[in-house]
Amino acid sequence: MMQVIVRETGRVLTEEGNTAYRFWPRFKGLMLQKQVRALHLQPCKRVHTWFMRVPIDVVYLDKDLRITGVEASLAPYRLGAAFPGTTSVLELSEGSLEAMQLDPGQHLLLEERAPLSMSSHHV
Repeated sequence: MMQVIVRETGRVLTEEGNTAYRFWPRFKGLMLQKQVRALHLQPCKRVHTWFMRVPIDVVYLDKDLRITGVEASLAPYRLGAAFPGTTSVLELSEGSLEAMQLDPGQHLLLEERAPLSMSSHHV
């Protein structure tokens, strides 16, 4: 799991992110998913929502995780925008960007979070 934070504000964008850094995970992406969790795709310059069941919000990032563009409510069976300098993309559930007020030039921090193990919970 991965937590995504806006560096300039310290606000948490999501605490339940995953990564897709190899071909097959990137290829599969969020296709056919009923519930959307954040997914960071790298390398990735542009996304599509073919075979997706729900709209998504998209944050486009450069090599330094600086925002190059944002796209809210990208509907299923659409091609996302192209933003110069983009090298990776963060896909989020629709509505995630609504209150965040993300602007091109801001940076994201991606922090790995260890999954909670069942043995660490005492009942």
